[in-house]
Amino acid sequence: MFNVSGTMRLLFTGAWTATACTGLLGVNALTKDREQFRRLEQTWARVLARGWGMHVETHGAERIDPTGTFIFMAHHQSHVDIVALVVALPIMPGFLAKMELRRVPILGAAMEVGGHVFI
Repeated sequence: MFNVSGTMRLLFTGAWTATACTGLLGVNALTKDREQFRRLEQTWARVLARGWGMHVETHGAERIDPTGTFIFMAHHQSHVDIVALVVALPIMPGFLAKMELRRVPILGAAMEVGGHVFI
């Protein structure tokens, strides 16, 4: 059986992620502005959340000191966890990612430039 909404969501996610990663790499090549890169990463997540119809409700985020160091852990049941964390937190988290993601064209390069760590 063909799931139209699931297929459309997957196409939207792939197309938007490829577009955003290409833009992120271009902006980084031109400006090397880390804060602008982080804001664009957050825009990527917000657009995905909106496109999926996902609403994230956050409690206590105002107590997070943006100059502090934190470890946030998610169950990571799906790719939605990453988007939810980026949308919910007042800071842009760095992620640990499986080494195989480094080899994904455009995405791996954008993650590397964004300071995410491959293990």
